[in-house]
Amino acid sequence: MDGTTLLAPGLQVRASKPFGDRPARDVDALMAQRIRSARARTVFVSFAFILAALTLWHEGKPVWGFWPQTNAIITSQDEFEGRYGKACNLGLAYPVDNQQVRSRATVSKRCAEAPPIGTTVTVRHDQFDYGWVEIRGYPGPTWIWVMGLSVIMFTPLALLALYVGVAWRRVLAVRRLRDAPWFEITGTVRASSLAAQNLLRLSLQPTEPGQPEVDLLFGIRPISFFPLPTVGTSFSVRIAGTGTGKVLVALPGHTGEAFGTVSARRL
Repeated sequence: MDGTTLLAPGLQVRASKPFGDRPARDVDALMAQRIRSARARTVFVSFAFILAALTLWHEGKPVWGFWPQTNAIITSQDEFEGRYGKACNLGLAYPVDNQQVRSRATVSKRCAEAPPIGTTVTVRHDQFDYGWVEIRGYPGPTWIWVMGLSVIMFTPLALLALYVGVAWRRVLAVRRLRDAPWFEITGTVRASSLAAQNLLRLSLQPTEPGQPEVDLLFGIRPISFFPLPTVGTSFSVRIAGTGTGKVLVALPGHTGEAFGTVSARRL
């Protein structure tokens, strides 16, 4: 079946329709495939964001605050060489919910400068993990750790979000082109070159006389391997578009579809 289609402003061609008037989205389940891919990426990235948020919330509890306070007695001191110099590990004993809790907390001071054994200090502890404690007036470098963790986690997550955005953008692109049927054009290759590593610029002179020369630019990565066409050879390409110059591109005998642009070649 043959037909005429407006592929871009000023570019109207006559070509065969290998699948009749069936919309491009119904051939090879193109639309469903794009939606499945976008949904899978969305679920994965959403799960990663939730996991990262929970991790950050948990690690940043001392920073967020809202921990209950109580009085604790220093029961021991152990000095050691910390990352930033001498530090002191203090043993603590304090009551929580009518039970005596023993825990330890580190202060970034020498033991001679830290609260001595037997001193009463005010501590803050986690509501669910009573042993996770911080001595008031001697906060650890938690906020530095939280900031570093947020940068480490959310930088790749931002890239993953961009990854999802690209997937849904492709869904929208297919949706805009989905109602057009596939048109197959066969012609002689006038020019063929890689505009980028995976972007083919192709000029075809259709075999049917009186047809304008077609300039096509499309990605080759989504399409299964094919030898790049050479000037003077015959080549067939399938195009689906709504007349704006934005098109879907497929090759007979190969799987996969790519996005591209089409125009009348300027001599």
